[in-house]
Amino acid sequence: MFVLLAFPLATDAERADLATSVCAAHLRAMFKEFGSADGLVKEKYAFRDEQRIKDDLKTLDRLIRDRMVAAKIVIPFLRRASGHTVKLPRGVQRLSLNQLAEYAMKEANQSSPENFKTRVWRPSLPVIHLAAAVAVTINDRERVGEKKTGYGNLIADAEFLFMVLTYTKEFEFIIKNNKLPIDPKKLVSIQLAR
Repeated sequence: MFVLLAFPLATDAERADLATSVCAAHLRAMFKEFGSADGLVKEKYAFRDEQRIKDDLKTLDRLIRDRMVAAKIVIPFLRRASGHTVKLPRGVQRLSLNQLAEYAMKEANQSSPENFKTRVWRPSLPVIHLAAAVAVTINDRERVGEKKTGYGNLIADAEFLFMVLTYTKEFEFIIKNNKLPIDPKKLVSIQLAR
């Protein structure tokens, strides 16, 4: 799910390759903290080249940051569509994509709202419901005093993943049934397996 969030248009093979780096980094961090594993670790994780992992994670960091910034923009639209009051950020006069893009562009290291829309907003649209779900889940957990959420939560925290998937389905429904600045046909559909 983590790699899908960063690379919504990549092939399954490309996402699998990137997921290998994410899993390898997670396992290495876990073993560094807790000592070596009692069980075996798959070769592809244990022997993944350090530089390859660093390069992949650098790209992932940037793309996940972009998705979280895009989530900040869509969440007010989702809140309004579900009947909640919307508190706009300081400096934003009305709920509009243009004003929110101008507000968020610096956080995504973009120099203009048009650059932001081209480089951050549009690439995020296929997974905007997932990005919003991750952002809301992180916010919910931090509000109740849980520790900072990291990549490991998106890989191995079942409760976190359940909350993300629940919000994802809710946001997908809202997007498909309301007039939002998002084409519902372009959303990546997330299915819950039993």
